[in-house]
Amino acid sequence: MFRSLGSIITISFLYIASILVSVLDYGITIKYTDILSEKTITIEACNAVVAEFDLYYDRLFEVSLFGYVISTVLILLIFKKVR
Repeated sequence: MFRSLGSIITISFLYIASILVSVLDYGITIKYTDILSEKTITIEACNAVVAEFDLYYDRLFEVSLFGYVISTVLILLIFKKVR
């Protein structure tokens, strides 16, 4: 009983940690801090920032979707073994 509960908590923690790593990725912010601190930016710089954020949110969506499916399947398998 406690072993399965520990496994479920571990899987949930790994899923949440993988999402947090994606969310707290400051690579985009650090890369464009000098551009975003100016009052006006060029169209090319704005398009580059938007393209980076588009890729960032695509990666976040993939991590959250596939991570949810994988973690749900693993938790259901653990519950099946417990019963």
